[in-house]
Amino acid sequence: GNLYSNNIKEMVPRAGSVVYNESQVYFLNLYHDFTPQFRMALEYLYTETNYIDGVDGKNNRISTFVMYRF
Repeated sequence: GNLYSNNIKEMVPRAGSVVYNESQVYFLNLYHDFTPQFRMALEYLYTETNYIDGVDGKNNRISTFVMYRF
């Protein structure tokens, strides 16, 4: 997903505000059923946020999931 605004600086006062003008998110999910009872998943998520004060925030996340149904 991608969110972008080229005029957010004009709409928000500068004093005390931390506003972002662009945000991007990419993710990948993989699921596999090894047996009818056993499932495993892996997820990768990348997030990047650009703020109007010039600071850029980046985040990488990897998570796993294991489920046993009985």
